[in-house]
Amino acid sequence: MSRISLTFIAWGALTVAGLDRSSVAADGALPPTAAQRVSAPGIRVIAHRGDSKVAPENTLPAFASAVQAGSDLIELDYLHSADGVPV
Repeated sequence: MSRISLTFIAWGALTVAGLDRSSVAADGALPPTAAQRVSAPGIRVIAHRGDSKVAPENTLPAFASAVQAGSDLIELDYLHSADGVPV
């Protein structure tokens, strides 16, 4: 699985956590997609396993806190189930 795929998995996890693209900024702009964040020039802040100061690593609360703290992307650990589905 590519890094971009992992980014989409992370964004999917954030959607479950209530931090999806339906939230708009005060000016009405949608937040950038994961693909836009990955391909953007410059330095990005990537939260390794979320915000472990606030919540246990690799949990939805840690991911949500990392986004609220300003991380551009979240790296997460996952495994494949016996039928090949990332979990």
